[in-house]
Amino acid sequence: MTAPDTHIPESGITTATTVRPVMLLTLDVPLDARAQRFALEAALGAGCPLMLCDAVPVGPNSAAAVLRMRGRPDADRSLRAAAGEARSLGVEVDELIFHSPRPVSAATALCAERGVGLLVFGPSRAAAGRWRYRAWSRRVRRDTPCLVWLPDD
Repeated sequence: MTAPDTHIPESGITTATTVRPVMLLTLDVPLDARAQRFALEAALGAGCPLMLCDAVPVGPNSAAAVLRMRGRPDADRSLRAAAGEARSLGVEVDELIFHSPRPVSAATALCAERGVGLLVFGPSRAAAGRWRYRAWSRRVRRDTPCLVWLPDD
């Protein structure tokens, strides 16, 4: 979304402002309530779209991968609730679900492709498990080409 050019007559300076979207990312687990709230407030405050993304990890050629292609119902409910709340407040929402053997890499590539300005990493730590969450958050911080926000503990 690009705002119209602004011309300041006394200085002769012309500026253009580009508003980049906020991405709220989970990895096939329900959203952390703090991350959801922060992403919504950031999108509202900046007047930018909110991208709700669920990157579903799948393994190649496994029966479990076929079953997981649908995603987890609790993660889906969590994303739908977040989308409904954002839309009720007037925020433009894009919902994306994608499947990948490397979900964090796919999400960081999507950030670069879509010009995301802020990635809010939002999977619930309790649902993800301590070790998986730690590995995912380390990769997100290392590989994401934009600002990253993670909930504190």
